[in-house]
Amino acid sequence: MINPLLSRTKTDEVIGTGTIAIEIIKKSAYTDQKLTDLNAELEKNINKLSLAQNRKRKNDETDIVWSNEEARDNDFKVFKYVSLSLKYRPDKTLADKGRKIYEIIERHGTTLYNLPHKEQTAKMKSLFEELSHPNNVSTMDGTELPELLNAMIASNQKFLDSLQSRSKSDSEKEEIENVAETKKSTKVALEQLVNY
Repeated sequence: MINPLLSRTKTDEVIGTGTIAIEIIKKSAYTDQKLTDLNAELEKNINKLSLAQNRKRKNDETDIVWSNEEARDNDFKVFKYVSLSLKYRPDKTLADKGRKIYEIIERHGTTLYNLPHKEQTAKMKSLFEELSHPNNVSTMDGTELPELLNAMIASNQKFLDSLQSRSKSDSEKEEIENVAETKKSTKVALEQLVNY
């Protein structure tokens, strides 16, 4: 009876049910060796299943990394297009500011977002350093560019942080069995315990 029930349960439910069974048996006064062995086997499987489930969830970090990269690319595009639009303002002062800043962007690349992320990161770092030079900061004064530059720097840092976080979790990972396989062995261990 338990097998049809478990075949439709979610992984978190299997982990929860198994954990409850383990705790009940640990708190009981039974000293039966077979029961102890079955409980130990179930606990081992629950731990493996929890690790596999956590590993599966960590893969969701990849989506976060790429959405942060997209935000970084969009902030770069906004900065680029606003500086380009300044070049065409009727106010000569604003047009000169836009031209100077856009020339800096052109030196570093107007399509940085098409580069592999390591190369893009290096070029953006160089761009940020040049744009942060006091002469260029004063050139951007009186425009919306300083705010856009800060937003671009922040989104770049957010991308780098999420990339580093994902890399760290990848390097710490253990060799974990497939969630489905581990869930199956956990169900077998739980069924053996219940049938005993």
